[in-house]
Amino acid sequence: MELNKVVLPDPLGPISPTIEPCSTFREIFSLALTPPKYL
Repeated sequence: MELNKVVLPDPLGPISPTIEPCSTFREIFSLALTPPKYL
């Protein structure tokens, strides 16, 4: 469930140092595959 909280912060906001580069890459990759229907 913690992974869901990581996706909530704005992309323009500062990235938390606790987030691993791999996790951040997966988020960006997932967001790229996911159509922005919520926008």
